[in-house]
Amino acid sequence: DNSGRGQWVDLACTDAGLSLNGPALLDWTVNQRAMRQSEGIDSNRSQFVPMAPHGIYPCSGEDEWIAIACRDDQEWLNLAKIIKNSQQTKPRTSWCREYDAMAYRLDHQDELDKQLAGWTSRQEKFSLQEDLRQARIPVGAVQKPQERIDQDPTTAKAGLWPTITHSKMGKVRVDGIPAQFSLTPWQINHGGPCLGEHTEQVLTELLHKSPDEVTQLRSEGVI
Repeated sequence: DNSGRGQWVDLACTDAGLSLNGPALLDWTVNQRAMRQSEGIDSNRSQFVPMAPHGIYPCSGEDEWIAIACRDDQEWLNLAKIIKNSQQTKPRTSWCREYDAMAYRLDHQDELDKQLAGWTSRQEKFSLQEDLRQARIPVGAVQKPQERIDQDPTTAKAGLWPTITHSKMGKVRVDGIPAQFSLTPWQINHGGPCLGEHTEQVLTELLHKSPDEVTQLRSEGVI
């Protein structure tokens, strides 16, 4: 009804999320098979759209990770080629040939994940991300907040953290707008105004007050 009055809409995040987990809920209800196992090795696997490998793997450094997914055999072959061509792994890459078929990879994900993690743990995550993207393999470095701002090439390309000049603080970086529109692209040209910063501009340009009138208003304490 168009009553003109607002409504109270109460929706829990959990309820909304359940709608995205139907197959996992059915698998647990019917088969008592949990999507995440206690050991955690397969907690990021893709069960209902078969992909392998599909997970979060360690990289060199402290608490550094990368997400990798292979949707088909060609993507795996592309990944295997990168693994075989990496300098430090040449003596130890024969295991790649075992996993050329998706069916085999799905049946041996524990072994595959361990082998792949052993290789990724010696790679720098951003360099590896770039190599895999060039090979058209779905990949994403797991980033810390500072890395999202300063090192993410995607956010840099979108100009998501522009530097503006504030009248009091000087040059500062601010949050941009994630959505980009082709005909009406957003832009931030200056910082937010301080109290009274544009009073004179409003009085003279919009209200057409003369400089003398502005001076009088100021002397009378009006502004």
